Amino acid sequence: MKNRYSTYLLALAITAAGCGGDKKANHNDADTVTNKGNQQVKLPAPYETESTTKFAKVLGWPKDKMPTVPEGFEVSLFADSLRNPRNIYVAPNGDILYQKPIRNQKGRKRKLKTW
Repeated sequence: MKNRYSTYLLALAITAAGCGGDKKANHNDADTVTNKGNQQVKLPAPYETESTTKFAKVLGWPKDKMPTVPEGFEVSLFADSLRNPRNIYVAPNGDILYQKPIRNQKGRKRKLKTW
């Protein structure tokens, strides 16, 4: 019992020691960090810069071309109006489900559905 109590106190002390420090309380301010070359780099405040998200350009297949597959396999078109599907899943009953891409289009608001 004494050993268990000592272990508990030691874990509590380590946790409390890790919570201290001289970190800034305001995370909205810019910060200055030092890199491996001992250069001081001033970082912009959070959300001050534009996101670097980039989307891939979808090329598709020409109408008269089909992908080449190994011998014994076959390729056929079963849906041609899906707009850049991310994942396709075939359910056990044969239904085909697909995931639409999330696009960040200017001027278009996305609404979250609540069930």
